[in-house]
Amino acid sequence: MKYRFATCLTLVLTTLLLPACQNKAESTGQTPVDSMATIPQPATDTLPEAPLTDRLRTLGLTQTGDWRGITLGDGLGTVRISERAAKSDLFEEDNQHIGYGIELKNLESMDVQYVHQTGRITVIQADLYLNNNPSVTAYSTDLTAYFTARYGKPTVTNNHTTWAGPYSKQVSLKNVSKGKDFGLKLSITKAGDGL
Repeated sequence: MKYRFATCLTLVLTTLLLPACQNKAESTGQTPVDSMATIPQPATDTLPEAPLTDRLRTLGLTQTGDWRGITLGDGLGTVRISERAAKSDLFEEDNQHIGYGIELKNLESMDVQYVHQTGRITVIQADLYLNNNPSVTAYSTDLTAYFTARYGKPTVTNNHTTWAGPYSKQVSLKNVSKGKDFGLKLSITKAGDGL
């Protein structure tokens, strides 16, 4: 009888104490911090879904992150891993930024620069090199719908559209077409940190 009571007591205590022994990462639903991992930011977790056309998927846009799955504040290692997985071409790297080239359809292309300080992304800038005015209009229309769904109504002045995002983020889209050169310039910054 004494052994049964001890066995039952051990089982009951084990059942009650086992959940309390889980590590903090399991109990909070967070993953341990890794120097190569991204720091989760609520801004990307709570943004409404935006329309993802084939054109935007070609640019590498997703429902997460600020641009191509990368969020301001992400580590430089996250950018390298993400862009390597997307088979982007590294074209420059120095102490302040890293740049990738991406080939698009119809001989169009995009350059993306990630500006960083102390290994964390502070500015994302993308230059789209396009073939003609209809292509500029199509990309501009899709990008405007995408960022408007995420950040709300933009401010428009001439060929420059700006959105104010959460956590003081600012998205800027500008038509930089001139003569026979067609293109768009996009930048994502914290307010006051622009290029």
